[in-house]
Amino acid sequence: MFTFEQATSTPTTGKQSNSSDIIYCEVLPDIIRVRRFFDIISSSLGIVPSTIHILVILYLKYIRKSKSLEYLLATSVLSILALIVIASSALFDLCILPQQNEVLFFYRGRIWLFVQNGLQCTYAYMIVVLCLDRFVALHKPLFFKETFVRLKVRVFFTLVCVVIGILCGGHWLVFDQVYYAKAVHEEKIVENTAITGEVCQVHLKGNLL
Repeated sequence: MFTFEQATSTPTTGKQSNSSDIIYCEVLPDIIRVRRFFDIISSSLGIVPSTIHILVILYLKYIRKSKSLEYLLATSVLSILALIVIASSALFDLCILPQQNEVLFFYRGRIWLFVQNGLQCTYAYMIVVLCLDRFVALHKPLFFKETFVRLKVRVFFTLVCVVIGILCGGHWLVFDQVYYAKAVHEEKIVENTAITGEVCQVHLKGNLL
């Protein structure tokens, strides 16, 4: 069983362990390691068509002077960002990115799930807005040309989706945190999300000093 003790290198001098002393990739179970490699491969394969998609949209918008492409452009950018965030966590867990870097360690342990869930939530609501935009264009064409085509309206709906995404992912800023306290009481349940990217509960026996 993959335990919290296996994931931390606890010094015996009575000092608190530092994030630079912790090397997660050395103790990752094989199934987690395979999953991280799969995340890297799938994200890389997804970034290629997403990049082509965004280049086509930019060509149509700025070269061919096509209109009403703001929502498609926003969803393309969000998809690329989400794939990069997924790949970054896998690169960190496999030690391809240095785990001794305090900034990367803070990002992976404290804000990664917030960023990832926020991007996915924003993307989902952008799809809803895109469907609403197409519905109005088909059933209310005059109203669509008078209102929905305006850049201010499109920017407003995009910002609303971003705010909703931030609110939906905001709770991860509180719950997705790994603390290395000076002492952990016996049988205390610790929720550790920095290793697997998922919440797993492990029982600690004794104090970690």
